Amino acid sequence: QAATEKTPLYHGLTDSESGESWAAGTASSGVHSSAGVVDTTKIDTTKETQPRNTGLRRGQLIKVFLGLILFFVILLALFLPRRPKPKTPGPYRLKEYQVGRHFFQHYNFFNGKDPTFGYNTYVDQPEAQQAHLYNVSVPYGHTKEHVFMTTAPTAQGPRLSLRLEGKTLFSSGLFIIDLQHMPEGCGVWPAFWLTNEKHWPHWGEVDIIEGIDNQPMVKTALHTSRGCTVQDAPANKWTGVWDVTREPGQPIFNTTDCWNFAPHQWMNQGCVAVNRQDGTLGPGLNKQGGGVFAMEWAPENGYIRSWAFVPHSNVPQNLKDALKTAANNNNNNTVLPDPNQWPLPYAYFPIGKGTTCPSHHFHDMRIVFDTAFCGSVAGPLFPFSCQSEAMEYGWCENYVRSNPQAMDKAFWEFRGVYVYQRD
Repeated sequence: QAATEKTPLYHGLTDSESGESWAAGTASSGVHSSAGVVDTTKIDTTKETQPRNTGLRRGQLIKVFLGLILFFVILLALFLPRRPKPKTPGPYRLKEYQVGRHFFQHYNFFNGKDPTFGYNTYVDQPEAQQAHLYNVSVPYGHTKEHVFMTTAPTAQGPRLSLRLEGKTLFSSGLFIIDLQHMPEGCGVWPAFWLTNEKHWPHWGEVDIIEGIDNQPMVKTALHTSRGCTVQDAPANKWTGVWDVTREPGQPIFNTTDCWNFAPHQWMNQGCVAVNRQDGTLGPGLNKQGGGVFAMEWAPENGYIRSWAFVPHSNVPQNLKDALKTAANNNNNNTVLPDPNQWPLPYAYFPIGKGTTCPSHHFHDMRIVFDTAFCGSVAGPLFPFSCQSEAMEYGWCENYVRSNPQAMDKAFWEFRGVYVYQRD
């Protein structure tokens, strides 16, 4: 009995059961209950009540719930459209073959006053044809058709000229011109460039060839809205130099801000890379018979790059073969241009992810050809770049009006324009 009394009778029992066991325990000590004396030798103190199955059911519910979630996740993965994986850009393929008599079908003729205040009037195609401002012919000593575009004097003074605006909008590509002659002379302002005039400068501008008076070295200039700078161009990626801004009594600043109203730069100067090679523009270029100019606009690779291969003997073999076989229309005998096989470009502008010039500053631009006179750029520079002419005639417009024979070399001659885009 003593051993039985030391055993905790309520161990493992519920509250009600432990109460009954307590009554049984007191009875074994000679205490009477309402039921009489309890025989403690018949109580099994090792037997406990079975645990409830609540925990088991809860675990099963969790497993079912997790299984349903997994089921629906699998269904979503199977039936939701998948985002395509980024593809590595393929090789360049010819998109527009603007050569010979096919050239003009790619352009519209702008008609009206010069938007840049030039001393000239742009005319439509019928008037341009009547005034003999353009033609396509095979020059002496050549076997291929060349495109010619020129200007003409008028009794009123402003010259008749052409401004061609491409029909296709581009947001990337490789743009090449095989050039034999570009307009030259004091007061002359020709350009081969990309822009979107309705959304300028927010959609950008890239000047591939821009001659001002008789400047001797080609430049590439970008013009944008605020928020595009290119000072982080790696020095080992290009061979040119930045253009600079010089003001009396002020420090010299590199033109690395493409915003048209950038501080410490002239209005609408943009960011400008200059070729170190003399004779890549104007009279020096024409004396060498021209050259091949290329601009690669590759936001997927993070840059805009420019080359000037002057004279034609400096054109790299890959590019030479690409232009020679371009008419094959991308068949098995076509050589595709690969700028990575060419020498370093003279201009390199970092754009896109990881740079200080987001790529959205350049998109949906068209090719433009024009020949302006004086205007908002060549006019103000005329007294500095053509000093003797300025001393005699004063204003740029007076010189252009009084010397029509001096404008005889203000014409374009080129084999064609080739536009490539990656697959």
